[in-house]
Amino acid sequence: MGPKKEFGMPTHPTPRGAQCNRIPHRSGSSPRRAFRHGIAAYRIAAILAAVFVGGGIGTTKVEAQASSADLAAAMLEAALELENLGDEAVAEALYRHIADRFSDTPAAETARARLGEAERTHEGLGGATELKVWSSLFGLWLGVQVPFALATESSAAFGLGLLVGGPVGYMTGNAYARSRPLSRGQARAITWGGTWGALQGFGWANALDVGQDSEGSNNALSAFMIGGGLAGVAVGAWISERQISDGVATSASTGSLWGAWIGGAGSHVLGQTGNAVWYSAVLTGNAGLVAGAWAGRQWGMSRRRARLISILGVVGGFGGLGVALITDSSSDRVVMAQPLAGSILGLAIGAGVTQSRREEEGREDADRDLFAPGALLNLSKGRWSVAAPLPLPAPVRASDPRRGTPETVWRVPLLHMRF
Repeated sequence: MGPKKEFGMPTHPTPRGAQCNRIPHRSGSSPRRAFRHGIAAYRIAAILAAVFVGGGIGTTKVEAQASSADLAAAMLEAALELENLGDEAVAEALYRHIADRFSDTPAAETARARLGEAERTHEGLGGATELKVWSSLFGLWLGVQVPFALATESSAAFGLGLLVGGPVGYMTGNAYARSRPLSRGQARAITWGGTWGALQGFGWANALDVGQDSEGSNNALSAFMIGGGLAGVAVGAWISERQISDGVATSASTGSLWGAWIGGAGSHVLGQTGNAVWYSAVLTGNAGLVAGAWAGRQWGMSRRRARLISILGVVGGFGGLGVALITDSSSDRVVMAQPLAGSILGLAIGAGVTQSRREEEGREDADRDLFAPGALLNLSKGRWSVAAPLPLPAPVRASDPRRGTPETVWRVPLLHMRF
């Protein structure tokens, strides 16, 4: 069969019986399926044994290159068959191993294409569940806040809100998720829109002193938060009509929180009090939201990198708080300035130290980028990664000199370094 091209990329000739589209996992079992699993496992073992043992010792450079290409092609055939059987996790591990260990072979091109398609598939289907979970919680929250906003003192009203809010929230989220394809980034534009809108309502109610001179201050505060949350959901749904990556959504959400913290704390350090602090927090929070979304899109930010930058900011902030506790300053402005400076320093360091990971920023399901194929510890292009080691057979000299053939042992690689 001639070579095929998938996803606009040149690929290795697809083995007979393998299919290019990712097949979803099929539950259940049958004698035929179990038999095919056994054949696939036997084929992988036979491939490894044939190449590592049958290849012998003392091959030339050309023969070694040919053996590498043959091994990669055979492993690719087994991975494609496992994928078609529904063992996507095992197939993906083999794809990653081929792409990492046999990067110059045609089979590696196919493996990289399959991994890229898997990432796009995961990204495109991962938002529905998140939206349904969040909408259920948002419905429960509305079920409590609406009686507060209506100034009711009846416990039955709160009970009815809890009874109705969760199911209605779930059904609303489920209906919207079924109406259109929804990636994780698009879902987070909606969920964070609602969350940030409620926080904005809380901030503006305090900045404007809404209800502070009446007995109904809590009622007005709840009304502002409800209005802000619903407005945020509407804006987030409108924004989600366009393609939004997971990294951009994460960068925008963390940027809004950091903007609010820096604005509010900075205002306090500068001597502002009361309403001025609230104004600064809500305005700089919105500025941080826009700046985070812009930076995420401009730099091709991955979710992993955005979270690493943010957590280093948190570490820096707590470090500054530790310094404040040690110095025990009598000025609250000085005490506030130290965690503020620490968090800003942490964010700057985080942006710098994660710069070397730019090659991974196109991957939106970033959590799995922590793992790479090969040994337990892997160093490639200056980047360390951790993975489950893949045992491989290897020929060794026979322990008994009278035996002429080498023995086969299984090696578990612990360290793999590429320079």
